[in-house]
Amino acid sequence: MDRYEDILKVRRPALRHPRMPRADRAKQFMPFAALRGYTDTLEVRRDAHEHRMQEQDAHRETDEGDWTE
Repeated sequence: MDRYEDILKVRRPALRHPRMPRADRAKQFMPFAALRGYTDTLEVRRDAHEHRMQEQDAHRETDEGDWTE
């Protein structure tokens, strides 16, 4: 402990800026959308794909009845 004896009783330096409230500090680490509109675009594409798949299924169902053995 002899090495740090001179700084153990030193007062903490004064703050230059007022402290930020905890709620504001937490906002810095909240997740954010790096690509705005990306989720919306994915949803639109998913819906279009599902619609296409449903149309293909409906088309297959009507075609299956046309085949004769």
